[in-house]
Amino acid sequence: MHDSANQCVNRVDNSGLAMLTLPAFLRRHNYNPPEDKSDTAFAQGNRVTPDEVTFFQWLKNRPENAKTFNIFMTSHRPGAKTPFDNPEVIKKITDAFEKVTARREGGKAKGVSLVDIGGGIGHQCKAFKKQVPNLGGTIVLEDLEEVVANAELEDGIEKVPVDFLASQPIQGAASYYFRSVLHNWPDQYTRKILGHVRDAMDQDSLLLLDEMVLPDRGAHRYETQLDLTMLALLNAEARTRTHWNELLTESGFEVEDIIFYEEEARQSIIIAKKV
Repeated sequence: MHDSANQCVNRVDNSGLAMLTLPAFLRRHNYNPPEDKSDTAFAQGNRVTPDEVTFFQWLKNRPENAKTFNIFMTSHRPGAKTPFDNPEVIKKITDAFEKVTARREGGKAKGVSLVDIGGGIGHQCKAFKKQVPNLGGTIVLEDLEEVVANAELEDGIEKVPVDFLASQPIQGAASYYFRSVLHNWPDQYTRKILGHVRDAMDQDSLLLLDEMVLPDRGAHRYETQLDLTMLALLNAEARTRTHWNELLTESGFEVEDIIFYEEEARQSIIIAKKV
C-alpha cells in the first residue's frame, strides 16, 4: 500500500512541476502564453523530449503514468450527472436523429445517432445507449487507436480509431459529442478540430460540447484552478460563456442553447448547429 501511494505521488509530481514552472514560463512569454501545443509550462518543467509535443504524447511514452491518468479520468466524477440524464438533451438528440435519417436511404437502421469524439473507452456511449435503448441506428466511439483498442463495447456501439486533429470520417451523424475534450486545446487547434466536424455535419446535425462554462465574471476557485491547470499543462483554458460563443462563431457554428445539467460545477452541454 505504501509503495502504491508513493508511485501515485511521484506520478502526480510531474503535473505539479508544471504548476511550479508556470510563473517562470509566463515571465518568459511576457505573460502572453503562446497558442502552441509544444511550448508549455509542463514541457519546460519536465524537460520533455522533442517527440513529446504534447502532454498526451508524454503520457503515451510512459504507460504507467498513462494508466494512472486514465484511472483518474474514469473515477474523478463517480455518480456525477451527465447530460444524458437530462430529458431535454435526450429529446434534442432524438429529434435530430429523426430529421437526419428521414432523408437518408436506409433510414434509422443505417443512421448514426451519436459520435463520441475523444471518448476514451466508451463510458459516455454506454450511458447514452442506456437512456435510449430503442432509438435505433449506431453509436460511434472515436479516439486514438491505442485508446479504443481497450474499449469493451456492447452491440450497437462501434469504435473507430481517429486523430481528431486530422479528420472526421463519420459523415452526416445526428450528433457529434465532445466531453471535456476541447478545454485541453488552445483556440487555434480547437478551431481545426471543430472545422473537421462542421464539414462532416448534416444541416440538421447537432454539435454537443459537454464542458464547463465559466461566468464572464466571478468564477469559483475550483473553476479558476482548472483554468490554471489547463494553462500549465497544455496552453489551454476553461472558457467563459462569451469565449465559447466567439470560438464557435469563428468556427462556423451558431449556439442554439446552453443547458446546465450540474449547476454547482458549471457543467453544461453547449448545443450548436453549423451555419
